[in-house]
Amino acid sequence: MMQSLYGTEIGENRAVGYCRYHRCYVTSTQLRQKECLKKQCTHLEKFEHDFWKQRENLKKKKQTKHENTFLEQEKQNEKN
Repeated sequence: MMQSLYGTEIGENRAVGYCRYHRCYVTSTQLRQKECLKKQCTHLEKFEHDFWKQRENLKKKKQTKHENTFLEQEKQNEKN
């Protein structure tokens, strides 16, 4: 068991990273609540975890969707 951000103990498989500022482990829920990624916190040390892979896949899907929408708009503009 490891000490998490709010003083609770979590299992090793739930920790997605370590906060060097607070000196504790963080879960994906705690990352969202504290907005660590949004703030681009430099104190966060990422672990090998499925959370990061899922997040990267979601980013790629959003980028692809955005690119497809842009291409469709260009085609519409060329027709007009």
